[in-house]
Amino acid sequence: MGKLARIVESAAHYDGATLLQRREECRTPAVSIALGENGEVSEARAVGVKSRGAADAATGETLVQSGSSSKPVFADPVMQRVETRSLELGGE
Repeated sequence: MGKLARIVESAAHYDGATLLQRREECRTPAVSIALGENGEVSEARAVGVKSRGAADAATGETLVQSGSSSKPVFADPVMQRVETRSLELGGE
């Protein structure tokens, strides 16, 4: 079983509910989750359907709206590069 399968099927990560249960509770058509290692996506998985009322299952390749949740995912590696001085922000 891969790392993502353990995360998706475990209730330990979602306040006592599995990812599927949390998705249903929030009435979200699909949830996509990816694991990055060494700067690359090593696993990607989705649960649910591509859109509300659709029969097509979502996959790790399905595009989903991420909204503001993607901001810290992007900001973290940027700030790591700033700290190591391999990227400068607001320089003159």
